[in-house]
Amino acid sequence: MRGHRRSVALGKAARAQTVLGDNSKGATFDRLKDRVHQTEAVATAEVELLTDDVGEKLTRLDRDAEVDRLLAELKARRSLPT
Repeated sequence: MRGHRRSVALGKAARAQTVLGDNSKGATFDRLKDRVHQTEAVATAEVELLTDDVGEKLTRLDRDAEVDRLLAELKARRSLPT
């Protein structure tokens, strides 16, 4: 449903830009398009936060711990004489 509303809004904005045709209206359209993208990104993030489960969080923590371990290993290698 969200995608439909977004496509309808972008379609109306595109038609309005075509009718108006000057650069100041184009800038207004670009700002509207950016707001739509930002609103969509916020909504997506909120849904992801709401649907995050404990298993996914633990997986991310494990992945972060592995990245930290690999980083420490690389730092240790760099300090060894070549």
